[in-house]
Amino acid sequence: MIRSLGEKMKWYKSYIFWRIFLINLAVIFTVLFFVFTASRILLPDISQNIYQEITDRNAKRIKEKISVVADDMSTLVVYVQSRKELQSTDPNVLSKELDMLSNVSSFVDSTLIADKDGNVQSFFPREGHHPPENVKDQIYFQRTFETKQPYVSDVLNMSSHGPVIVYSVPILVDGEVSHVVNLTLWIKENRNFQTIFQTYKFGHEEAGSAFIVDHQGKVISHPDVKQIGKDMSGHPAVQKLKRHESGYIGVPAEEDVDYFSSFEYVPLMDWGIVAEVPKEDVYYQYHLFMKSLWVMSIFIIFVLSALTALYAQDLIKPIRRLYTAMDLMAKGNDQQTVSPIVKGEIGVLSTRFNEMVEHMQSSKLSLQRKEEELRQQKGFFRTVIDMNPSYIYAVDGKGYFTFVNQSFASFLGRDVADFEGKELSDFSFKQEQEVGQTNPFIREMFINSKGEMRHVETAHLPIFSALNQLEQTLYVSTDITERIQAEEWIRTSEKLTIVGELAAGVAHEIRNPLTSIKGFVQLMKEDSPEKQPYLEVIDSEIERMSAIVNEFLVLGKPQAMKFQPTNMNKLIQEVITLLAAQANMNGVQIKQEFSLRLPIIYCDQNQMKQVFINILKNAIEAMPNGGQVDIETKLTESGVVFTFKDEGIGISEERLARIGEPFYSTKEKGTGLGLMVSYRIVEAHNAHMNITSELGKGTVVEVAFPLNQ
Repeated sequence: MIRSLGEKMKWYKSYIFWRIFLINLAVIFTVLFFVFTASRILLPDISQNIYQEITDRNAKRIKEKISVVADDMSTLVVYVQSRKELQSTDPNVLSKELDMLSNVSSFVDSTLIADKDGNVQSFFPREGHHPPENVKDQIYFQRTFETKQPYVSDVLNMSSHGPVIVYSVPILVDGEVSHVVNLTLWIKENRNFQTIFQTYKFGHEEAGSAFIVDHQGKVISHPDVKQIGKDMSGHPAVQKLKRHESGYIGVPAEEDVDYFSSFEYVPLMDWGIVAEVPKEDVYYQYHLFMKSLWVMSIFIIFVLSALTALYAQDLIKPIRRLYTAMDLMAKGNDQQTVSPIVKGEIGVLSTRFNEMVEHMQSSKLSLQRKEEELRQQKGFFRTVIDMNPSYIYAVDGKGYFTFVNQSFASFLGRDVADFEGKELSDFSFKQEQEVGQTNPFIREMFINSKGEMRHVETAHLPIFSALNQLEQTLYVSTDITERIQAEEWIRTSEKLTIVGELAAGVAHEIRNPLTSIKGFVQLMKEDSPEKQPYLEVIDSEIERMSAIVNEFLVLGKPQAMKFQPTNMNKLIQEVITLLAAQANMNGVQIKQEFSLRLPIIYCDQNQMKQVFINILKNAIEAMPNGGQVDIETKLTESGVVFTFKDEGIGISEERLARIGEPFYSTKEKGTGLGLMVSYRIVEAHNAHMNITSELGKGTVVEVAFPLNQ
């Protein structure tokens, strides 16, 4: 009943509404017709005249700035030709003069001087700049030499600095050219040039631009830096500039865009200026005005419709208001109420409708509060579980994941959502499980997303349904890798301490007899020349035993540390100098890459030098057939790292695990004590030494100091 009433009583079916509306519409269309006609006749010419004034103004502004540069360069030419020092043959004098010339003018980025045969005598700057050794074939040199007058080159491309302009100045002696000075402007890199010759973008959305070209049509300056050096000789305005003309023309479509261009010839530098703007920008205001008229027309028609409808709408407003509210209510909008209607039965109906809406709102708010409380509680528990560092996951009876926490997902390099609907077998993270375990915690080996093996201790909890059927199993795995490594480190430290004490005792007992034996060997060398070869072998072996005894003493008795501020680059350079002869004998090249940002490090210089000698010596000896050792120093976020990389035969994984153990060495006559001593010295400095190697690919040794060292 209500719906049928709402459908019948529509304001737009009112006869009064349509009569007033059509009369007003006829008047509006008549006015708009005259406005549209006048706009189409007058506005295009007005817009074109305005933009011609803009492009002309931009072209003349740039022309004035070119005059400033020309005056500066003319002054510089007089100055250059007045410098008698530029006629010198002394390279030092020439270099000093060129350096000074670069400071005289901000438009000069590099300079060079060549003799009359084109041979470059000197150039500036010395760093990052590599001019040709001879410029005789260059057009700017030839023109200057022939005319004996300064010459401005076209835009040239220099491989290291992009587009450039060369200003060649002859040095005259008795009326003849003795030298030519080239003053080079790096167009893209000279900030003063870019500032003074700052070309412009203008017009709607800055689609218009002004740029400068040389006499061949190559771009010298452009708002788009990528356009510098581009050949624009095909541009109609540029073609007129090459004929030394100035003016204003329309340019045919280029990339589907027509342009209006102002162009100005600059005879002083033989350059040209082009300021252009797309035709669509010129007529943009016109088109915008026309669109505004259309919008205004539509708006007026809309307002007319609304005002005309007021009368018919007032007649059916109360019933339509109630109908609309009920329709929205039926669609799920329970916030819709009806303002009071004081008209008999309709007023009573609207009141009862509002009471029903209020009751539904109250019930819905109560339900929403309870749902929000449950959602917050669930989110809190989820956050607590996700913050737990242990890997927590649950699997149902079919092997499908029912729950994972954030720690477990991050361990496998996944998001929590990646486990939805996936089976346990889809993820190969369990490697092995220790057998024979009877306690509630099971030790397992997991592999993370980076391929790293981790020791974990897992507790599992079966969860049963009300019918005592297994629904799912909850697993809580705790990473104990660091704990196991700490235990292993403690055991190793205890063994090394015992070995050190034993080594010190043995060293003291052996040292004195070795001294006596060495003395007798020296006497026997003098008395028995025929036994000299055998005595030399004995003497060599005694020296080797003495070296081992000294390393024993270092292990057994820690030396007093003398910390002092040290330039580590300089320290390593001393080590390289010390072992350079041995490296040359083995055919080994030492390549160094030192960071200049290294901070000063407090360390015992003698002991750290011993460490670096051991590392570099091992690297050299690992390459009996020659090779290369790369030494790098660098500053990282965590500290200072010193890297030694050789190209030797490398160390197998089994042997690498034992590196640093006493009396274990990969060399035939090695004792293994050198690296063991090095490890102790590095640890005493609160630093860390790491060795990585692979058979056939060499060895890398890294010594890392923390930033606070």
